[in-house]
Amino acid sequence: MGVDRVTPSKRQRVDAFPAAAVGGEVSASGGDGLLRDIAYSVVKSRYSELSLLFDRLVGDYDKDVHSRGYELSAAKEANAVQQSRLDEIVERNEVLERDALALQRVKRDYDDKLAKLKSQCAKAKGETVRLRGELSSASDLQRSRIDAAVAEARDEMTRSFAERTSEVAGLLAEIGGQVQNDMLNLTEIDANLEFIGLLQGSDPPDLPTEVKTLRGRRHPIYDAHDVFADLLACVRRVLEILVVPAGAGETSAAVDDDEEESDENDVEATDDDEGTEDRSYLSRFLDLACFMIFRHDYS
Repeated sequence: MGVDRVTPSKRQRVDAFPAAAVGGEVSASGGDGLLRDIAYSVVKSRYSELSLLFDRLVGDYDKDVHSRGYELSAAKEANAVQQSRLDEIVERNEVLERDALALQRVKRDYDDKLAKLKSQCAKAKGETVRLRGELSSASDLQRSRIDAAVAEARDEMTRSFAERTSEVAGLLAEIGGQVQNDMLNLTEIDANLEFIGLLQGSDPPDLPTEVKTLRGRRHPIYDAHDVFADLLACVRRVLEILVVPAGAGETSAAVDDDEEESDENDVEATDDDEGTEDRSYLSRFLDLACFMIFRHDYS
């Protein structure tokens, strides 16, 4: 530790040095040996005291050196422990710094991704608004096209239905009129033949009685309009035509008046009106059927 410790061999050499010096002086001077012995004893006693003091100092120094060495070794061990802890802390700090740098990089990446996502969301919102507008316009266009197609189909169906119903009504009117004329002609022929036969007989006929008989036979003949009423009812069910109130037949009153005037000269006034109503009933019924067909078509 930079201190030269005094070993026993060195102390022996130091102890031998005054004796040799004194011995040399005695042999050199050759006199007064008593004084020299006294001086030597004094010097030797002083040297012994100094040697003891020196040994004590050396021992204290050794103890101090040993204690300082122990303290130094303990301090070295503590320093080593602290150094190891410091190294661990440094390593942890380095790891934390690396983690912090990694987190910063990750944060930057996430910030970039978030910015990209925000930009994409903004673009998507704009695209959504555009698509909604296009969808709305397309929906409106499609709705208008559908409405136009439905209206066109409805018009076509209306025209077709009107044509078919008009054709059916015309056919029914033609059939009814022809049958009615045939029935009236046949009835008139039968009545004329019967009346001629009665006139050609031996007994002249009773005219009032014959008139009553003919009037009674006229009603069942005109009841044949029920056949056409049933026919029109069947047509109404097939064509799904609603029933019109009885007042709707008033539109054909002007036409019926002409037919009533043609029969005013038949027999009596009341019977002529009844016969006229019976004969015009079928035509009135056909007019009513046509009116119901066209009303159902345009309602």
